[in-house]
Amino acid sequence: MTVYFDYFCVSVPWRLLFILSFFFTSILSGQTLVGKIYNAEDSSEIAFAQIVSLPSQNGTISNFDGSFVLNYDEIDDTVSFFFAGFEDKRVPIKSLKSPVKIYLSEQSTSLEEVEIFVEKKTKRRKRKEDPAYILHQKIVGHKSKSNYQKYGYQTEIYNKVQVDLNNVSEKTKKQLIFRPISFVFDKIDSSREKPAVSIFLSEAISDYYYQPQPDKEREIIKGTKISGVELATLNQFTGNAYLNFNIYDDYYNILQKSFISPLAELSWLSYKYFLTDSATSNDTVFYRLDFIPRRKADLAFTGHVWVNNKDYAVQEIELNVDPMVNINFLNSIQFTTKFALKDSVWLPKKEQINMDVYLVDNTWGFYIYKNTSYAHYKLQDQIPDSISSIPEKVVQLPDIKEKGLRRLEKNRHDSLTAKDEYIYNLTDSVVNTKYAQRIAKLSEMYYTGYYPNKYFEWGPYYTFYSYNIIEGSRLKLGGTTTPDLLPKTQFLGFYAYGTLDKTPKYQIRVRQFWNTKLWRFVEFEYLNNYEIIGASDNAFQEDNILASLSRRVEPRYTHLKQWRGRLFYAWRNGINNYIELNHTNFHPIGSIQYYTPEEVKVPDIYSNTITIGGRIAPQEKFIYYGFRRFSLSTKLPQFDYEYNRGLVVDNKGYDFHRFKLTMSDRYYMGYLGFIDVIAEGGKIWGKVPYPMLLQHQGNDSYVFDNRAFNLMYPFEFASDQYISLQATHHFNGLFFNQIPFIKRLHLRSLIFARGVLGEITQDHESLIQFPEGMSGLNEPYLEVGVGIENIFKIVRFDVLWRLSDTKPEQDFIGFNIGFIPSL
Repeated sequence: MTVYFDYFCVSVPWRLLFILSFFFTSILSGQTLVGKIYNAEDSSEIAFAQIVSLPSQNGTISNFDGSFVLNYDEIDDTVSFFFAGFEDKRVPIKSLKSPVKIYLSEQSTSLEEVEIFVEKKTKRRKRKEDPAYILHQKIVGHKSKSNYQKYGYQTEIYNKVQVDLNNVSEKTKKQLIFRPISFVFDKIDSSREKPAVSIFLSEAISDYYYQPQPDKEREIIKGTKISGVELATLNQFTGNAYLNFNIYDDYYNILQKSFISPLAELSWLSYKYFLTDSATSNDTVFYRLDFIPRRKADLAFTGHVWVNNKDYAVQEIELNVDPMVNINFLNSIQFTTKFALKDSVWLPKKEQINMDVYLVDNTWGFYIYKNTSYAHYKLQDQIPDSISSIPEKVVQLPDIKEKGLRRLEKNRHDSLTAKDEYIYNLTDSVVNTKYAQRIAKLSEMYYTGYYPNKYFEWGPYYTFYSYNIIEGSRLKLGGTTTPDLLPKTQFLGFYAYGTLDKTPKYQIRVRQFWNTKLWRFVEFEYLNNYEIIGASDNAFQEDNILASLSRRVEPRYTHLKQWRGRLFYAWRNGINNYIELNHTNFHPIGSIQYYTPEEVKVPDIYSNTITIGGRIAPQEKFIYYGFRRFSLSTKLPQFDYEYNRGLVVDNKGYDFHRFKLTMSDRYYMGYLGFIDVIAEGGKIWGKVPYPMLLQHQGNDSYVFDNRAFNLMYPFEFASDQYISLQATHHFNGLFFNQIPFIKRLHLRSLIFARGVLGEITQDHESLIQFPEGMSGLNEPYLEVGVGIENIFKIVRFDVLWRLSDTKPEQDFIGFNIGFIPSL
């Protein structure tokens, strides 16, 4: 019998002799201890902890998942474990049996008052001589090689997200808002800074693919579990593609803010660095580089990074956001990423995000924990064609509802704890209470405007009552059906009545879906209503109660009677097209009347159009809920386009062509903030009456409108060809953060400019005279302004100047107020 060992073989007797010799040598030379080191507070692994046996002083360090192998001598009787920031721990060797688990407690240090006397100013060390600076430059110089996203790879990702309600106590369950669900507070965790109870848990397992050339990523959600929630479209957001960032980038876009990376080439302008520790394993030296912001309120981190002296790749990085940073609703946030070596590439192995957020100061808040682990890495240059051809960035398997939970339970990277099981059961119990369902309905009504019921939703609630000079008090009742009534057919409409004009208005719309996940439908609508032509698409609805209370001039309405049919087809999220047939009757009311140049009164204007339009917004994300979808925007430019062909039917209507293109985008500029840009252009070929011209969108309200010219009135200017540009620079507190005391208010400054260049090239007034106050642009229109936002976290106040096309009756200076909650 022969047994093979790689490149040589030995017979059975020699094999036995070999094993005995190895065993005997091991006894003489020493013994081995294997184990892992954990943080006693949260059971997370501690990398780079030092382990030393005494008295021989044999030593090693823990690797990236906290595991270690220590060879110790026969004379050793004690093992010492220590790591910066933690209490040292000494354990008798006799009490340890491999594999061991060692828990280190964080060190709490109280400093007594000391007096410092400076006798002589020491000479400041030159930056180029600073070891921390030298190490930082080494890291930066190796970034192009260390950056794992220069390689293509495939991996399996496991995500677990937990949310705890904090700042609670035994008294909390007696408070009115929590009394119906007081059982939630039966197990309060008092071990943290703020006592807390767990209220939410979600898990997801997914396959993730990345390729650098061309830059592309795909994530396939294979299984999910969300405590207490049965909203299928949330599954795509339980993955990792929407929540991660590359630590080798110069800037990290987090919570709508652009943080400068401590690994950026010029980060010395924002950070101070300190070389604080080192550890040796075999022939490799690991260095710890700590960093703090030079100015506390800057968008920078406090933390540390571990690198090695071979390739200076990051082995571990921890990032903490200072509470003084100008971010709303955030007490603290911590990012930790650990890496593991795979085929000479350091790839993410574990990530942890801990957040402490609040809604109102000094009240309840939330601890949010996101733990991510990576497994089964496979390096590959390109994403397989079968995966690359999937149109969406993140998808879920079609059978995830039936088989997803089974896949998750089979492939979890970490087993569920008893606490996890408790959270799942607790959350399900809360969601099933009538009280929680009622709160959920009110919350949904706040965001959607409709009060939800099973088959029909009433709303919008903010239009039930409004007032204007033509209708007087306007009463409106409306609503929409839900998928529980008809799964793919939606009926929506309203009935409104004015106490002054005593004229009913109404709408009925029927939308038939054949794919609600990709948003494909056909709809038909009839509308009979008063509307303001020339108002911004983003303005308050005409019958919004807030519009009634905030007007600076009385609006001029037009009575519209419109028949419309539309086919809408989304090819993928953010990429869609539509075709629409439209017949509209414009009827003048109030101060608006239609006259020919010969002073002949025209009772109505008719328009018949065929419209083809679409949107290109790559990587735009949506949440789908019933017959609604909510955009979560995209980091890429967004383009909206529309072409109208006007037709004459039965001697009614006008022969014309109209085209309009809009581009909007946000540009991050690091610590300087970001710029929002909206560029637009349009042109009309043919003569049309003024209601069909390209109306420049004005604002008749004191409430800020980010799509309008806020010192221009609706119906003031119109063109048949134009280009416009709107740019707003948000400084993210860059200036206010430097002012003592004021910086605690977290105010943010902004500047903006909005201009339009347009003209009327044809004699459109030969059809219908322009109303009083309306004209073409005599010169380019321009308005500029400065503002302060984040006042009480939601209020924005602007001062504006109108620099051109000024008129005696028009204000050249004004102000706006806005209510815009932001992070």
